[in-house]
Amino acid sequence: MNKKYQSGLIANTDLHAGGLFFCIIYQNQLEFFENGKVELTKKVVDAFRPMDENDVEHLKNFNIVGDYSFNDRGYLVCKFEDLFWTFTGLSSEKDSSIIAFNIYDRRLQNKWGEVYKLEEII
Repeated sequence: MNKKYQSGLIANTDLHAGGLFFCIIYQNQLEFFENGKVELTKKVVDAFRPMDENDVEHLKNFNIVGDYSFNDRGYLVCKFEDLFWTFTGLSSEKDSSIIAFNIYDRRLQNKWGEVYKLEEII
C-alpha cells in the first residue's frame, strides 16, 4: 500500500452566545504501510479563528496507529483500538482512488460515513 488518503474538509467550530464564531478547518489522513499498520493523522488546512491555539496544536499532533486487513468480502478494515473505532471501506467502482468508509465507535455505539481520496502529490 504505502499510500496516503485524505478525507474531505472538516470544520471544528464553536459559536458562542455572544455571537463569536470560532473555526479550524482540517482533513483526516489515513496512511497505509506494508506491515499491516495504518496511521490516522489530521492536517490543518486553515486555522482562521481558533478558540484556543492548543486546539490547533492538538490537531497538528494527532496520531493514532492501527491495523488494517481485508475481510472475507474483500472490504478494507482498519481498527484503531485506542479510539474504539473500526473503519470498513470499499473503493468506488467509478474511481478506485476514492474509498468510502463506514466508521463504527463501539464505545459510544455510534456510526457515520467518511470518504477518503488518494492524496495527490503536487
